[in-house]
Amino acid sequence: MPIIATWLSDLCIGIWSVVGAFALVFGLLSSLSIARKFVKGVVSEALKDPSILASVAALVKPDLVFDENGAVLSDRGAWAAIKEDGIKITKDDSDNDVTRGLPVTIRIAFTKHLPTAPLLTPICPDGIFVISTRGQQFEWVYTLKYSMRCDVDDGPIVRTYRLELL
Repeated sequence: MPIIATWLSDLCIGIWSVVGAFALVFGLLSSLSIARKFVKGVVSEALKDPSILASVAALVKPDLVFDENGAVLSDRGAWAAIKEDGIKITKDDSDNDVTRGLPVTIRIAFTKHLPTAPLLTPICPDGIFVISTRGQQFEWVYTLKYSMRCDVDDGPIVRTYRLELL
């Protein structure tokens, strides 16, 4: 009889050990699931806040929009990398009907070295090829080559440009 009792006692201890291990794993997985749902809810709420989205966009993909006079119209983090009065625009003063009065060179001085040229995209109906070259120190020079000029009868078009830091 003592052998059977010892065997049953060992069996019960083994069963309770397995049950305890399963309970521990189940509790750990439940806790992780609850924590995941909590974090997901907090992040979902945070992403609804426009100020948080703006700060994330400024960190991830900084850009700015400026006009042909160098006035910044919209900044999403890129202005921090540009020197004060760092946008210099040269307009064409030749007799060429296509380019007369239009920006032909845009020089942008940055506060630090940028290994690749930031992307300059014209936001106007003109047909423009943009050629980027490195200038002095931390400067990038954009040469604008026009294939077409668009004007309206109501008055001059204010040409705008988007600069995206890569």
